Amino acid sequence: MSPSLPQHVAAGDAQEYISSAQRTVYRSQRAQSGSAVFLAGNLTTAENEEKIISELSDYGVTKEKYDEAGYNYSYVKLKRPLRRQ
Repeated sequence: MSPSLPQHVAAGDAQEYISSAQRTVYRSQRAQSGSAVFLAGNLTTAENEEKIISELSDYGVTKEKYDEAGYNYSYVKLKRPLRRQ
């Protein structure tokens, strides 16, 4: 296991550690995880569901169809974004 951030601060190489590829990957993964929870909580509120259904009504989306699609908190939170190749 690599040293922690406080250990790098104490060693005087915190900036290099923070800028490293390892930390960049870590921040990206944490951002994906955190944003999924935030978006799931936001998108699945009753108020936002009503707005989404209203905007999609011209395409034949009803409350029943939306509910059948399973866009609930657990589903939205677990979806992962497409990765760029």
